[in-house]
Amino acid sequence: MRNRTLFAGACAAAAIGLVYAQATGRSVVESHLKALASAQSLRVEYTVQPIGGAPSKYSATLAKPNLLRLETDATLVVSDGKELVTYDKKEKTYVRQPLTEALLASALEPAEWALWAPFFQPKAMDRATPVRALGQRVRKGVAMQAVEVDWPGKLGRATLYADARDGVVRQAEWMRQEQSGAKTVVLDTKSLTLGGAVAADVFAFKAPEGSSQITLEELNALKWLKDFDEALALAAKTGKYVFIDFYTDWCVWCKELRKNVFPTPEFKAMAKSFVFVEIDAEAKPALAQAYGVDAYPTCVIVDSQGALVHKIVGYKDKDAFVAEMKQAIGLR
Repeated sequence: MRNRTLFAGACAAAAIGLVYAQATGRSVVESHLKALASAQSLRVEYTVQPIGGAPSKYSATLAKPNLLRLETDATLVVSDGKELVTYDKKEKTYVRQPLTEALLASALEPAEWALWAPFFQPKAMDRATPVRALGQRVRKGVAMQAVEVDWPGKLGRATLYADARDGVVRQAEWMRQEQSGAKTVVLDTKSLTLGGAVAADVFAFKAPEGSSQITLEELNALKWLKDFDEALALAAKTGKYVFIDFYTDWCVWCKELRKNVFPTPEFKAMAKSFVFVEIDAEAKPALAQAYGVDAYPTCVIVDSQGALVHKIVGYKDKDAFVAEMKQAIGLR
């Protein structure tokens, strides 16, 4: 009887501890939400870095209503309140779209931008459930309130560190699935300013010299998917074939294909007939085996039902590679 009483007491204490942790953790999340939702502008520069990898620079400038500028080394996304422009710095192409609430929200959808989404959408972190309050931590000489959260669809299980002075999250850590496996990712702000005037031209897009405008359909056609089922579904919807690049991280000639063939205008023009998907053969061995892939690089062409049409084995130069793609589906 005494053991049962002790067990019940332990369970009750654990339950109380969980409730306390969630309540304390929720206060950290709510402070961040309140600070962003009540601000008229936000300017933040930060890095996102997988442990053991190189940091990537991010810059976000937001202002109400519906003004946005998001920039990385690869992309620039700008909203002037009427339209949203997405610019690919490498390809020197941009897409203009009429601004909608859903489109604005989608710009802040990726995990690397998600912490700033409450600036426009106070409910953006409703699914971020506090799991454990970690108390005060000193990081880079600044007192931070730390909390572990479960944020499905965004960061997953993550640790957030909010500046004790204003309640705004300045750092975060989470696990990200990459082709080489799960890696811990660290977000670290370098500067953050809430409030203050922002010049209107910050949110004006001026097409860089040598750039060209493309349609949304053209932009989507050039994307490399990573999910085979998604590629089949898109192929069925658009009446295209699926082009599968089976690769491995150690395959030198796979890298040469990506360097010398895939970026060329001739290959990209094949997007009119193909949905592109890249598959790590070592991460998806069953799929590779199903198409008899045992050498690399191997590129497989299938129809929208997944039936094999053709295989291109080994490295070929651009002209030979594209010619074989065309021949496989009867193009001249």
